[in-house]
Amino acid sequence: MTREDEPLTAEIIEEPKGNQWVALANNPWLLFSLLFLVTGFLGIPLIFCSTRMTMLQKLILSFVVTVYTLLLIWGTYAIVMWSWSRIAETF
Repeated sequence: MTREDEPLTAEIIEEPKGNQWVALANNPWLLFSLLFLVTGFLGIPLIFCSTRMTMLQKLILSFVVTVYTLLLIWGTYAIVMWSWSRIAETF
């Protein structure tokens, strides 16, 4: 029997798991903690991966996360400027 005459064999393969980012985005506690404690507005694409939220909820959460992140950046800037003015007095 030649190689061309041999019957084909089929193997059952496990189906690939779903997208892990969607599973992460569908867990509200994990999504909120990731947005507010780690990524800030860089996590906005993760909001839009969520299938549990409506478009209005996604837009509101995106706005809140953006404002929160900008307030953190402004607060950091204010602290740095205050520290710099205190350091500059010594020169």
